[in-house]
Amino acid sequence: MADNLKKQTKANKKKKEVLNELEKLGGQDLRVLQAEVGEINEQLEQLKEEWEGYKKPINEEIFEAKQEIADKRVEYKYKNDKIKGLKQELKGTVAEIEHKKKVLQFI
Repeated sequence: MADNLKKQTKANKKKKEVLNELEKLGGQDLRVLQAEVGEINEQLEQLKEEWEGYKKPINEEIFEAKQEIADKRVEYKYKNDKIKGLKQELKGTVAEIEHKKKVLQFI
């Protein structure tokens, strides 16, 4: 219920703002209003272009960082697998040495 009341209050405020703007602009010619709308659209397009100018380097930086992270993951996985292999090899070598020690003790 409170949400509905807030929504209605917000909608009423919006309507009042629009009505106030219409009253202010009521005396103006339609051409003047269209010119203002055209100016606002031009400003909007300029802002869009400016935003794209800011956005492009940021997106490139994010892409490069993600690529770097992916490369490091591959590198770390390779090194981790290599370490596991070396551990297995070391265990095998230690077991072989232990076996040779036992054989030498029997001889």
